[in-house]
Amino acid sequence: MDRLESRTLLSAPTIDGTLGDQVIADTQVLALFAGVVIDSPEDVVVTIEHEASHGVLAGSFEMIDGVHRFEGPASEATSALRGLRFDPTDGRVDVGETEETRFTITVTNADGEVVDDRTTVVSVAIDGTPRILGTLLEQSTTDTSSITPFANVQIASPGRDHAMHTLTIEMDNDAKGEIEGHGGFVTLRGTPDVLTEAIRSLVFVPASNRVTPGETETTGFTIDISIDGDRATDLGTTVISMSMNDAPVITGAGQTHLIGEHTAIAPFIDVAITDADRPGQMLEVTVTLDGNGSFHEDGLPVGDTVVVGGTASEVN
Repeated sequence: MDRLESRTLLSAPTIDGTLGDQVIADTQVLALFAGVVIDSPEDVVVTIEHEASHGVLAGSFEMIDGVHRFEGPASEATSALRGLRFDPTDGRVDVGETEETRFTITVTNADGEVVDDRTTVVSVAIDGTPRILGTLLEQSTTDTSSITPFANVQIASPGRDHAMHTLTIEMDNDAKGEIEGHGGFVTLRGTPDVLTEAIRSLVFVPASNRVTPGETETTGFTIDISIDGDRATDLGTTVISMSMNDAPVITGAGQTHLIGEHTAIAPFIDVAITDADRPGQMLEVTVTLDGNGSFHEDGLPVGDTVVVGGTASEVN
């Protein structure tokens, strides 16, 4: 007998909120999908294609064979899409002229149903404005490692290569860490070449233990370059630091106590146990004797091994 099999087809995915002809200066950075929503009851694959020579599209999408790709639930795809930033290539057209960049978004569900949409950005070449090139979004590190987030940045100022410029860098929150030797704000003076060399050498040190181990925190940097009233601002540098699970610390141990035979002592009175990243985390402390003597609790022997559980403050 033949057997019939039935399968529920998934609803086709949808893309809403795309915009056409978003206009920016070629020295700016744009969140071009800020209002886009991907809807699907099942996981989707989202791809984005654009002319790479027109600029950089940076964010949490993977780059595979020149195509930006994200796979996951529709809600996560929406968040990842909204986090993408487009930085037009400076100086590709003459001053005052424009260049259009088309972005094709394709969404595919588990049934192979496909929907696509397009977004366009029009970048305008600005006269007399210094330029900030090579910034990167979502650079990854840990809260125990430093990073040089401006290693690829170039400062350019057509026609004013030997003039003195003012460069500033500001973190979005000083509590997230520091730019080594500067804190959360940097001011530099020099020619474009000198400033390029200086900014590339700057080191960012994330603050430790600000979030739960395994979670991440994003730090944004605003770069500003100015000369004689002409100014360019770039928001295209971010660092994502992951909090590492630091081991608990034992201090005050290793002391030698001289006592007589059949005399009791509290040998750990000066010992302290701390847990830097999660003070409320449950710990297990095991203490084992080498065979000479035994532990007592409330006047009764409890053997040569004691196990204590609780938070760091409780086990102390």
